[in-house]
Amino acid sequence: MFVRSSFRDPLSHELAFSEEIALLIPQRQAVRSSVPGIQRLRSIHVGTRAVAESRRLMEHNDLSGAYHLLSSARALLMKSSDGSAAEYVRVLEAELAELHRRRQHMVLSQRQRSSQRAEEKPEPLTPTSAWRTAERLAKLAIMRKHMNRVSDLHGFENARF
Repeated sequence: MFVRSSFRDPLSHELAFSEEIALLIPQRQAVRSSVPGIQRLRSIHVGTRAVAESRRLMEHNDLSGAYHLLSSARALLMKSSDGSAAEYVRVLEAELAELHRRRQHMVLSQRQRSSQRAEEKPEPLTPTSAWRTAERLAKLAIMRKHMNRVSDLHGFENARF
């Protein structure tokens, strides 16, 4: 590539051109992603990132997002022709199995809660049940009143009245 520059002289305001200079640019060396080391590192990155993100999503109870993330990472690794990708596919399948187990556990616990709610019948309203409820509310009010007093006196521990 040849380069020529120009500039304007500040005193005379005339354009001045320089000579053409040959500028050598090195040829680009292509890096193939089929190199086994690069492919292995790519598989490691895809697998570990998918597992970490899916666990974070599972902690926030976003099981469908975690499933989508793991299954798309698994599909990406399955396309890879690298032999080490099979190991990471097994890791992702184990995470998918764990996710499936959690999903089933969550469904079962929701069913149990709903059946318990259906089975729980409110205590029939009788004078005795009203008395028990009033006692519970009174205890709760006393506890709250006590907690308010303690918080009101904060800072006056050593004060003399």
